[in-house]
Amino acid sequence: MAIEVSIIMPTHNRYPLNLLTLYSLEAQTYDLSKVEVIMIDDASDDETPGIASGRSFPFEFRYYRMTRNIGRPRARNMGIHASRGQHLIFLDAEIIVPPEFIEAHMSLHREHSRLIAGGLFAVRKSYTWLDPQLSPGQLLQAEELLVRHPDLHGKWLRTRMLPDPPALFEREDILEGSKYLRHDLGHRLHDE
Repeated sequence: MAIEVSIIMPTHNRYPLNLLTLYSLEAQTYDLSKVEVIMIDDASDDETPGIASGRSFPFEFRYYRMTRNIGRPRARNMGIHASRGQHLIFLDAEIIVPPEFIEAHMSLHREHSRLIAGGLFAVRKSYTWLDPQLSPGQLLQAEELLVRHPDLHGKWLRTRMLPDPPALFEREDILEGSKYLRHDLGHRLHDE
């Protein structure tokens, strides 16, 4: 099947947030056999290079690693050159998109063929890992968000002093439409 949509995702040291973004793309309502995701790794020194190891996605996934940092604009341009889709969507590597994200883009393009769209959804901050090294302000903000969800808050209280705290959101939370995420909003993930 022909690729209709190329999602270009530059990333630099955003693991595991970029993996959660890929999981949210798995849950799209759009026909994923017509979608390619092009991840341009801008010389990350975290676990990003292993992101495709042992994983398969319902869309075509292509990973390109830069040997030196070239910056986000040039990484996007590399993605454009590698793309095969008729429509390009640029996506930051730390966004959980709602299930209708691609469909909304394509619907606009069907209605307005010469359209350039940007900022199609509101963004809400979400913490997926609560690292003990977060600033006091970030910890306070995260706790204010978590107190509304006793099970998440309890998980955080039990594990917040561990040197490697577990994730608050997992792949299943994203794919199953987590009760913690409003799906009418995109979620910018924070780990710092």
